[in-house]
Amino acid sequence: MNCRFARSSRVRSGGSLNAAAVACWLAALGMSAAGLRGMPAQAAPVSDAGAAQFWFDASRPSTLFQNSNGTTAVTTSGNPVGYWGNSSSLTGASRNATQATSTARPTWQTNVINGRAVVRFDGTSDFLDTGAISALDTANLTWFTVSTTVLPSTNSANIMRSSYSGGATANTTSMWGTFADSAALPDGPATYNAHARAADGTLKGGRAAAVSNAATIVTGRWNGTTEVVNAWSNGSFQVGTASAGNTGASATPSGHQRTRLGATSINVSGTPAGNFLNGDIAEAMVFNTVFNTAQRTVMENYLGAKYAINLADNAVTNGNYQSLNATYRNDVIGIGRATDGSTSLGSQLSGLRLAAPTLTTTNAWVFAGNGDAYNSSTSIQTANALVQTNLPAGVTDRWSRVWNVETINTIAAGDTLGLTFDWNAGGLGGLFDATDTFALLYSPTADPTSFTRLLASQSSLDAAARTVTFDLTGGTLADGYYTIAIVPEPGPTLLVVTGLGGLAVGIFRRRQARGRPAA
Repeated sequence: MNCRFARSSRVRSGGSLNAAAVACWLAALGMSAAGLRGMPAQAAPVSDAGAAQFWFDASRPSTLFQNSNGTTAVTTSGNPVGYWGNSSSLTGASRNATQATSTARPTWQTNVINGRAVVRFDGTSDFLDTGAISALDTANLTWFTVSTTVLPSTNSANIMRSSYSGGATANTTSMWGTFADSAALPDGPATYNAHARAADGTLKGGRAAAVSNAATIVTGRWNGTTEVVNAWSNGSFQVGTASAGNTGASATPSGHQRTRLGATSINVSGTPAGNFLNGDIAEAMVFNTVFNTAQRTVMENYLGAKYAINLADNAVTNGNYQSLNATYRNDVIGIGRATDGSTSLGSQLSGLRLAAPTLTTTNAWVFAGNGDAYNSSTSIQTANALVQTNLPAGVTDRWSRVWNVETINTIAAGDTLGLTFDWNAGGLGGLFDATDTFALLYSPTADPTSFTRLLASQSSLDAAARTVTFDLTGGTLADGYYTIAIVPEPGPTLLVVTGLGGLAVGIFRRRQARGRPAA
């Protein structure tokens, strides 16, 4: 199917592509508008740490369904959730979380944490289970949860915990995960816990003071090589208690059976459930890798900006995008070099990828977040589009999606940073033409009328992947607002030929430098 229209029109309506053009390009990609709802996969904010084994995001309604077989979509706040689909790039039904019993299904609630949606558990019977994921048969894990909890008066409330058939002599039904403890328990006060196990089943982990109904990012990291499990709450490191330190986490998980959201398994079979969560889960994910400090910092900045949660780490220690921009907080990505020398050098979401071969300055960071409008009632973010508004001279179209790029501390002048625009991930793959020339637009302020062409053409282009990269050095990268634009083709040429047959006149469109005749 050929969906390439004349450059003069591109089948536009009101400055953006109309329905006919969108339908044509979607069909060319083997998709439909309705089918977009079932496209949950996305890259992780930390590209160099591997893919998430599962990733649940309540603010992506395309991944949520009322029934356990995933056929009846959630459409309204208060709908039951029988199926929470995995948003990571990995596939497989076992990575989705489901609940077959209608009376045990949590509900989808919009406009809860910083306008974002959550999945709400009733504290009595609600929970969701993944299937068995063999890639989680490891003690090298990093996990993140964003949740609120009505702190229990007794016992504990489980946010996310995993069950195994073996690997410890006891407590295999809650091998690792995150839960909230009651102040009434011996180790009080009320705390959030990210934990793992010793070989004999003893709990090991870190504890952070918990505030009822306060949105909290809890990070857990289990390093099976060193037998250490660490915990962070909103970026602040949490030490273990006297009765359950963070060392000696020597269990070797085997036979993963399920990861349960909103409760725990009382026995190996998974029934009955117990320790129910009375609260909300906005986001939860796990990786079968041990994140370094820089990777953890980037991930916590993504979550902190999205949910307006202030991180303990500030710009002087390990970077904090949350404090730099109150508007451009969608899909925050970042790269950097932490104070301990660890690095995170690749990050991608919603169509933009940041990458660097190296960063030589300690505690130097680059973060970027987009400013797309977000409807808190429907939990839908404004789609990217090609627009013809607020264009500087020399370009014909630009992405409507704009990113605020912020640096923390100085990027060394010799370091190279790549800004790659992924047209597929940006939702515009059907409009990509590898024979186009592209420009990088920049504005020092959020006012799009001040865009200028920072780079007149791309540094590299991958036709198969539909990506365009612009390379900047530390000396040329400036804080501000960035997007990509299309450079126009040369205009037509009037060619007059005289000869024995008389006068012949023809209008030909100039070939571009790459040698392709324009459409």
